[in-house]
Amino acid sequence: MKVSMGKTQQLLASARPDVAVVVEFLEQLVELLEQKGVLTRQELQHYLGQRYSAGGSSTKAGPTDRAAPASSSAQPHQAFRVRSAPRFTLNCRILFCAGQFEGKGTVCDLSKNGCKISSEILVERGMELALSLMLPDHPWPLRVDNAVVRWTRGKEFGLEFITLAPAHEERLLHFLSNLAHQVGQ
Repeated sequence: MKVSMGKTQQLLASARPDVAVVVEFLEQLVELLEQKGVLTRQELQHYLGQRYSAGGSSTKAGPTDRAAPASSSAQPHQAFRVRSAPRFTLNCRILFCAGQFEGKGTVCDLSKNGCKISSEILVERGMELALSLMLPDHPWPLRVDNAVVRWTRGKEFGLEFITLAPAHEERLLHFLSNLAHQVGQ
């Protein structure tokens, strides 16, 4: 199905359009907007997250408080997720591994729940990784015992933190709190 004015009019004319049809239409519309360079998926998610979070009122966003795709663009019909915690732009090294698999990359943004990584090493959605984040607040790494790859796009991927030791979780929250104060949140 291609996005067309006829399909748009059909959706608008229907008293209660089928949800699957609407979701398919919206996914194709987002893809078209991305292809034309009008709007990226992240920008749309950021806008929708601000507009429809907290009961419809606008919320104060962090420096990069936007939603990541629920999946890569190759996985159609997946819903957008609104971030539950602000993300902060960052540029620090990360090492990740799963058994014999090892890689390194750069943390692009960070929240208490996860991070976005840029790496030459390709990972797959659903992979479970152990992480060592080289944050600038200490000479030793922050360790995440278990993180799951939630989305991939080219050389970037999103991780959700699943298991951190209490001391590392406390350090992460303290680090993010300091970042929030620095940017005036």
